Parts: sequence; structure tokens; C-alpha cells
Amino acid sequence: MKNRYALFLGFTEKTARFFTGKAVVLIFILLVLPAASLLAQNKTDPATEKQLKKDAANDFDNNDFANAYSLYSQLLSLYPHDPNYNYRFGACILNNSGDKKKAIKYINYALKQPTVDNLAYYYLGRVLHLNYQFTEAQSAYEKYAQIANPGELKKYPVARLIEMCNNGQTLLATSQELDVLRKTPLNFANFYRAYNMHGNGGSLISEPDEFKSKIDKEKKVANLMYVTPDKSKAFFSSYGGDESKGKDIYVINKTPDGTWGVPQDLGTVINTVYDEDYPVYDAPRHTLYFSSKGHNSMGGYDIFGSVYNDSTQTWSEPYNLDFPIILPMTISCWFPILPDKPPILHQAAQALWVK
Repeated sequence: MKNRYALFLGFTEKTARFFTGKAVVLIFILLVLPAASLLAQNKTDPATEKQLKKDAANDFDNNDFANAYSLYSQLLSLYPHDPNYNYRFGACILNNSGDKKKAIKYINYALKQPTVDNLAYYYLGRVLHLNYQFTEAQSAYEKYAQIANPGELKKYPVARLIEMCNNGQTLLATSQELDVLRKTPLNFANFYRAYNMHGNGGSLISEPDEFKSKIDKEKKVANLMYVTPDKSKAFFSSYGGDESKGKDIYVINKTPDGTWGVPQDLGTVINTVYDEDYPVYDAPRHTLYFSSKGHNSMGGYDIFGSVYNDSTQTWSEPYNLDFPIILPMTISCWFPILPDKPPILHQAAQALWVK
């Protein structure tokens, strides 16, 4: 009886060991191998990878950098040393991220390899330009101009960008420091309400639809309008009837019967073939302040001033207000100059009151 019991226990232990080992193997097969198989399939599936590359290239070529960012991030995880994926990912960072300096390492890495696209030099110039490294940006633009084919230069012209870098170097040489006494974050949705216009007496308002041109409405532009203290005239920007010359600044006067007249283009002294936007008129000083991508801009929107002569009814040659901008009629509001976006529209803009 004892032997039979011992024999039974021995059989039970062997059986338990057998099934325990098999259970471990079975769990490994069921859990680990399918995951590894799926990972391998996702990494090597030619159809999936081909579509990923196609979608990334299409988004990039269409300037949809937000979608292209995630797609090139996936491609870089598969091919971290590919030069074109690196520079394109850097370009996506440049167009999406607040910290644009992060793009430099990806583009520089790409340029160390001989098979990179010519466009990498263009985007290196852009990221250096937007970080105020004008000398280095100009060198990158000039390199791109030397090696790019006519089609690339037509789509990504750099002559104006090189000119802007020269302007930036000149303006940097005369920049001045400010003592900040107070700073107030602005709400992006109604930031313009935070600007103190008491010294000027005018007002900033959202442009009513009746002042917008057909092109403005089609493009769904959200313009601001400056109305003078006596409510007799208003300044605003518009595409007018021809969008090929960008946005221009217009003035509209109130007629004796209290209705608004016909908008008048301020002319070629103020308006260039590039965009002009966000006008504010300082009536006591007869000075118009506005943003422009033309004139001697250092890149993107800079802020300019122009004085109106009542006797000749002409505007003076616009002058660049340099870094940072002090506007006396707004109790010295400072608009940070960020070349890729309008200064007073940038989400990170702050009103700074100084001495």
C-alpha cells in the first residue's frame, strides 16, 4: 500500500513538472511570438512602408507639415540614418515647433551625407534665418542657389531671403536693450483688447464683413481694423481685388452723411509686392505703424513707421523700427519680432510696459 502511494506521488510530481514546463512554453508561444511576428510584419511589410513614404512625401510637398511630422517620425524610427528623412523631419519641426533650434541637428546631420536633396540647404537657411543667425543663413541660401536646378529655384526662391539676411545684419548692429518692468500674457483669441490705446484715443476692432473684399472672404482672413479717435477714418489690410500682390493697407473715410466711403489703397510708398498688415495710426504724431514683409524687412513681418505730410498729402519712406518695438501711443507695448508670423498675432506675444 505504501509502495503504491509512493508510486502515485512520483507520477503526480512528474506530471506536474511536465505540464508546468509545457505551460511556460505555451504562454511564450501565445504571447511573445505573435507580438514579435506583428512587429516584424509592420517593419518589413513593403505595401505598408511604401504607402507611408508616399503619404509623408505628399504631405511635405503640400506644406502639410503637421501630418508630415508624425509620418517622418515613423520613417526615422525605421531608418534613423536616412539623410532625406532627417532633413524633412527637421523642416517639419521648423514649421510646427516653438523651439525651432531643434531642427538644426537633423538638417545638419543630413547634410553630412552626399545623397541628401538640394532642398536641405534651403531649410538649413530657413532655420538659421528664423533664429537670427543671418550670416550663416545667407551662406546656406547661397549654397542652395549654386546647386539647385531651375525648377527648385522657381519653387523655393532665395534671392529675397538673402536680401533679408543682409537687412537683418544691419538691424542687429543697431539693436538696443530694454528694461522690462512688467509683462502680461495675452489671450490669443482677443489679444488686441489688451493693448492700451488710451494715449492715442483710437481703437482696434475686428474688421466687419462689409469692409472685406471678395478675396478676403474666400480666404476667410481675420483682419483687425484701426479706427481713429474721432471715428472719421479707419485703416485695415486687404487683398483687394488682386491677391497676386499680397495684402495691402487701405484707408476708408467717413462721409458727411455718416456712411463709409470707398476704401483707398495707401499706394506704393507704403504697400509693396509683399504682404502689409496690422496698421495702427498715431494721430498726434501723424505716423502710421504697420507690419510688412517688404521694404528692408529682416524676414517675415517687421514693424515699420511712416509719417504723413498734410501739406503734400504724402507718406514718408517707411523706416524699420528694429528690435524690439516701442510704440508711444500704446504706452510702450513691445511686439516680439518673430519672422514666420505677424508680430502681434504670435501666440507667445506679450505686452511689455517699459520706462
